[in-house]
Amino acid sequence: MNKFENVEIIPTLERIMRTNTEHFQSDFEIDKEIITKAANDKDTGGRLLWMSRQYGTHCFTENDVYIKNTYPHNTWTYYGDSDNSKMLAYAVKITEVKDGHIYGNLYELDYQKHYRHILDSAVQADKQAVNYKGGIIYTKIDDFFPATHHKYGEFINRDYLVVDRFALSDALNRDHTAYEKLKSGDIEAHINRLETAGAKRRIKGMTAEERQEIIDTVELVKDYGEGEALSDFELALYDAAIAECKKPSIRKQLAESKEKVKPAQHTPKKSKEDIAL
Repeated sequence: MNKFENVEIIPTLERIMRTNTEHFQSDFEIDKEIITKAANDKDTGGRLLWMSRQYGTHCFTENDVYIKNTYPHNTWTYYGDSDNSKMLAYAVKITEVKDGHIYGNLYELDYQKHYRHILDSAVQADKQAVNYKGGIIYTKIDDFFPATHHKYGEFINRDYLVVDRFALSDALNRDHTAYEKLKSGDIEAHINRLETAGAKRRIKGMTAEERQEIIDTVELVKDYGEGEALSDFELALYDAAIAECKKPSIRKQLAESKEKVKPAQHTPKKSKEDIAL
């Protein structure tokens, strides 16, 4: 596991997501909103937990994942007994917002170990404070509350009120210290590995026709001189498809055809005058 420091959070996570999340990639639009809100909300400390699955993504305020019976906690730990081979998870620390861009550190997590750690470290909350524009109401942790209160107006956010705040703070601080001890990694090399592995895995599950369609589409884009518009993962898919496809690509077939029809170069016959000379 590595840490990746001073990266632009949203585009970096989006690139990671595209290597691993095959379905419901639109979930990441919600993640963007959560990340942007956390970057401007001092109460979160800029700390988040993010995961990419084959079917969608999740992003939560770190504090909430460590509180039992909350939606973030239940969702983060839900996948612990499922197939984790396609699960990527990271802790996020937002450090700076500059010119509208959000920067910070990503800490690579072993989801299976982290899920068990959360189960052991999470603390109990006894109630929640639901914040509206005009006031606050307090309810049990799992009580329903309206998006618009008849007296206090529009919902803003909610805070989980834990029984032992010291235990929660201690668990978070211990994990933050552990994150900083991780070895510094190269984010580009990390994403390149994910792209290669993700492309190979995805190509394996495709039909020959689907692989050929990827090859033909990428080569058509290149032939129109628009290769720069292709993402690194699209190119990784193309390379994986070429390696897996037994039939040569259209570009290769055309090159081979040109070689076949290329006129042979004949050595001119020598004349009698040339021989005499």
